[in-house]
Amino acid sequence: MKRGQGLPMSTIVIAIIVLVVLVLLILFFTGGTGKIGEKIAAVFQGSTGGDDMASSIQFCKGYCEKAKLLTSDEEKSNSPFCQKSFLIDTDGDGEAQFVQASNPKKYYKYFCTSNPNTNAKDEAKKNYDTRSLNLNCPEIPDCG
Repeated sequence: MKRGQGLPMSTIVIAIIVLVVLVLLILFFTGGTGKIGEKIAAVFQGSTGGDDMASSIQFCKGYCEKAKLLTSDEEKSNSPFCQKSFLIDTDGDGEAQFVQASNPKKYYKYFCTSNPNTNAKDEAKKNYDTRSLNLNCPEIPDCG
């Protein structure tokens, strides 16, 4: 029996890598990584580190674009544009903005719109003060 008959180990490793990349591409292009991406981002951003203002505005614009696909007013008022909030670091100190006189710290929760969904607003008032990025989305006339 001769030795060396069969696939080399490097060929097997390359095939496995190609399959993993192919699966990730399929998930990405079919939108299957949406929730996974948000969970991974939350791990790396931390709870009080804060997002930057520009990326939060970009997310809101994306949420508005997705709202164009929604049909009912209820779907629109429950969309991320109306409910998603951000902890934003506006001064670059590595921590989200908070009410100065609060103990424990009470962070500002920024919403895309000046009139977020009332359920989201009431939830936010428990531990946060709310602020708005004051973005308009013509597809969603009223979130509240």
